[in-house]
Amino acid sequence: MPRSARQSSRTGNFPRAWQAVGEQEELARLEPTQADLSDVLAVAILMARNAASAPDLVLMLEGLPSSSRLGLNEARIVSVMRDSALEVKALSEALGD
Repeated sequence: MPRSARQSSRTGNFPRAWQAVGEQEELARLEPTQADLSDVLAVAILMARNAASAPDLVLMLEGLPSSSRLGLNEARIVSVMRDSALEVKALSEALGD
């Protein structure tokens, strides 16, 4: 474990990333006014779990504070999912799958 991580874990001053991991399931968080790592993690998890159905994903993300803070709308969600699928396909082809 890197020295700074060891020291943070001993003193209780955990880096923001560690805190974000604990907040990613709090989809209705209202307190931050700007997007943060918790928002990115929350939306990424939902996108990964619901990658098969873009329309369902759009409905799920609509109105979530995390989506609003990240500036996601239907067009951006569909674009991200399409780009992600293309990247996965390219990786699969490169690995010979």
